[in-house]
Amino acid sequence: MSSDDGRLVVPRLTSRSAIGWFVGTMVVAAAVVGYLTATQPENRWTLWVIVPLFLLLVLAVLSQACWVDTGTGTVVWRRWWRRSTLTLSRATGVELVTDRGGALLLSLRGPEQRSARYLPVLALTTYVEKSQPPQVLEGLAGQLERWSTAQVYGRVPRELRDQARWVASGGDPKDSPLAGRVGHGISRAAGAGGAVGGGSGLLS
Repeated sequence: MSSDDGRLVVPRLTSRSAIGWFVGTMVVAAAVVGYLTATQPENRWTLWVIVPLFLLLVLAVLSQACWVDTGTGTVVWRRWWRRSTLTLSRATGVELVTDRGGALLLSLRGPEQRSARYLPVLALTTYVEKSQPPQVLEGLAGQLERWSTAQVYGRVPRELRDQARWVASGGDPKDSPLAGRVGHGISRAAGAGGAVGGGSGLLS
């Protein structure tokens, strides 16, 4: 989805169930820590350490955001107050990759980066079967073609547009053109955790 300020926002692929799982896990963990500190006063200090860490983890997930500045072709990843960027015209590698946990990601590599950065495209996990909406997929394809070169992006724009047409026609994400590229989750917990972040490491 684009906004009036020239941003193509790339949302996390989440669901209410996934968020509920994540929050519920944090609450249960905090309750266990509270019980242990109440029954073992000598370890009470752990309550003041672990609970703030849980809160920071929740805030870290909620603070993540990503968008493409369509006027410059710059991809921006934000967590907290930190931002990292990659200009598509300088990208040296563009491909669709699986995280082997139920997510398909758009991998972007820059000339001075040791590792790639990622944008979520499709999630097929225990709690989430969701694709990016057609306008986001079409927007990413268009930005790649505008700012990068065919030698770098290869078939990726075509694959994104095939996915966009499928979603726009009402097709199920699990049967979509890109579904076969997804590595399914190893465990139920891993699938839920990946769903919360929509490919959790991609915004780090």
